[in-house]
Parts: sequence; C-alpha cells; structure tokens
Amino acid sequence: MTSRADRDFELWQAWKADPTDQNLGALVQTFKGTVNAAVNRYAAAPVPREAMESKATSFAIKAFKTYDPGNVGAGG
Repeated sequence: MTSRADRDFELWQAWKADPTDQNLGALVQTFKGTVNAAVNRYAAAPVPREAMESKATSFAIKAFKTYDPGNVGAGG
C-alpha cells in the first residue's frame, strides 16, 4: 500500500517527466483539498472566492515547478 505522499510524488514525477496539461491537471486535482483549505482561511476577505482559488492554484503550480526533492526540509 502506497502512502498519500508517495502517490503525490509519483504524480509530480510523471508531470516533470512529461509536462502536459493532463499531467498538470492530475497534480493540481490531488492538491485541491490543500488549496481549498488555504482559501477557506480567508473566507471573510472582501475578495471573490474564485479569485482566491485561482491565485492559490497558481501558487501551487509555482511550487510544483520549483520543488526540489533533493532539497526537502533545508529551510527548517
């Protein structure tokens, strides 16, 4: 049985090896709950939810692009 982290990493590896929209979509979808949790923290803000979701998703994609598995935990 593989862990959630293992499955997430496999999706990331698949996307890095073949950066198609389909692979990115699968990766983004698996982190949808994390994105929604972040957006929910700011639910009272005077900003449309869709705008916050879009920005949070773009932050996630940037994180996928800059993720370095050899440098995990280096920031503390």
